[in-house]
Amino acid sequence: MALYGQLLYQHLKLNIMGEGIKEVYMYLLGAFVVGFSVSAVIMLITHPVPSDNRDIVNVSLGTLLGMAVSVVGYFFGSSKSSADKTNIMNNQNKS
Repeated sequence: MALYGQLLYQHLKLNIMGEGIKEVYMYLLGAFVVGFSVSAVIMLITHPVPSDNRDIVNVSLGTLLGMAVSVVGYFFGSSKSSADKTNIMNNQNKS
C-alpha cells in the first residue's frame, strides 16, 4: 500500500509540475462529487429524514446525483476521449 501511495504522489507531483494541473483538479473534483453523492445516499438510507426537511433533501439529493451522473458521463463517455484527442493534436502541432 505504501508503494501505491508513493506512485500516486509521484504521478500527482509530475502532473502538477507539468501542464496537467487542470487534469489533477478535474479528477479530484470528480472523485469528491461522486464520493459525496454515495455518502449522501448511504446517510439517507441509514438515518430518517424529518418530514419538515423532506422536500429540500429530495431536491438537494437530486441535484447532487445529477452532478455525479455528469461526472461519470464525462469520464466514461465520449467527452473525455475527445478532449484527449484534442490534446494529442495540439501537442503534435507544437512539435
